Amino acid sequence: MKGLTCRLSLVVLWLAAKCWGYFPVCEERFVSTNDSYKVSTFEKLVDTAESSNTLGSGKQSVTAASSSSPYNATNQNNNTLGVSLKPGVSMLQTDSSGLAYFVNVTVGNDVFPLLIDTGSAYLWVYGSDCNASACSGKELFSTSFVEKEQSTFALQYSSGVASGDVYEDRIIVNKLATTENFTFGVADEVPSTFANYPISGVFGLPSNNSENIQSIISALRDSNAISIEKFSIYLGNLNTSNFTDSSSTEYQTAMVNKGIFAIGNEINELYTGELYYNKLLSNENHYWSLGINNIYIDSYAVNFTNYENYTGTHSHTKRSSIVDSGTTLLILPKQDALDVHSFFESSVTDGTNFAILCNSTQNITFDFGSKNWTLSPSSYLGSAYPESSTYDGYCVSNIQGLEINEAWILGNVFLENVYSVFDVENQKLGFAEKNSNAVIMPYSDSASVSTASGTQPTSEIATTTSSSRSSSSSSSRSTSSGLAADLRPGGITLGLSMVLSFFL
Repeated sequence: MKGLTCRLSLVVLWLAAKCWGYFPVCEERFVSTNDSYKVSTFEKLVDTAESSNTLGSGKQSVTAASSSSPYNATNQNNNTLGVSLKPGVSMLQTDSSGLAYFVNVTVGNDVFPLLIDTGSAYLWVYGSDCNASACSGKELFSTSFVEKEQSTFALQYSSGVASGDVYEDRIIVNKLATTENFTFGVADEVPSTFANYPISGVFGLPSNNSENIQSIISALRDSNAISIEKFSIYLGNLNTSNFTDSSSTEYQTAMVNKGIFAIGNEINELYTGELYYNKLLSNENHYWSLGINNIYIDSYAVNFTNYENYTGTHSHTKRSSIVDSGTTLLILPKQDALDVHSFFESSVTDGTNFAILCNSTQNITFDFGSKNWTLSPSSYLGSAYPESSTYDGYCVSNIQGLEINEAWILGNVFLENVYSVFDVENQKLGFAEKNSNAVIMPYSDSASVSTASGTQPTSEIATTTSSSRSSSSSSSRSTSSGLAADLRPGGITLGLSMVLSFFL
């Protein structure tokens, strides 16, 4: 965009209604008693199951289904293995609720906690001119000594607009640096609901570059910081027993780590067995979109009421999906959500929110073609309704039905169950079983960095500083980021800001 003489306006459309925050307990997620109705009884469950297609014969366990050929590497990482925090690898953090994952990113000379968002195409930060409540007590980017582009951006969220000017500077993430002319947004308007979260912007990770916006992964390749356009995400705490210097900043971060964000090739120590790749569905919005061949409740395939125009054909069993680390829950079109919950005994709904008996033992399985991946009740069940509630004995469902387009949104409820590898170059997305024995290892600057990791083996990458710009000012970070536990909103959905267009 550099060198443009006419002013541009970047408009990003928000594609889905949002229930902000973290599950599982909030008034927004509770089923409304006045409007509720029963989705299923046990008798209906049996009738529906018998009339549905089954996986294999009889009541064969869905987890025993056969798989097609995986990626040609197999890990047998059943022992404790160290994951070095070398260039390209960093720890993820969350707030006290543990469901909005962010990484520390250097923009210019200062560090900002940015939401890891595979449902967004754009990187933007809170600016020092922002007077919105969401910017209070957060790290703010000063634009005093940075080159301004002749363009603006605006992202429409359900709760308001994030907007501002476009600037360029160097970005450093995971000790990897772009050139000094990477373009990003600096917001002077931020929706008030962002105030609930300890972030200072969004780190967009699209599946490819859009016509007018270069992704951060592509920019790192252009700066020779990485040799392959690929990144991976492991959500969940890792062991930190190898950290002994309790006075170091790295030690403090390690103690509260919530996973790993790696740029470059997959980290073998983070998964076991085989890595199964799936080709992305073509889409103009650069989502990480996958086809789902079937959805099973235990061993029974769901035959949906509505058909989806799936890659040009009408299907009542196949669904398209968007894998989005900026969303907490599983977000489905309303009728699809009703169809799924009809398999759960005595489940109830008010049309948007659902409640499932807390003693549910059924599994939900996704057939992506390369392998089936299963969610157990611990993933799809939220907190229990209080004993004083009409729905004592029920739990909040982490599957929500909203007025969205056909594609399902697979948020962190799904991603927390797998190790995910996002391959930009080959337009595919891989999943593997997480290695629960992985241990984070401190990184020594004197250690060599192998090109096998997909990062360049130069130590200069980790020490590169910003362009000739003085240190940007920032306000102190708030220590309180969440709402009261009994009012906590029902699922952060910051992603999917992906439909991009420029207007002269």
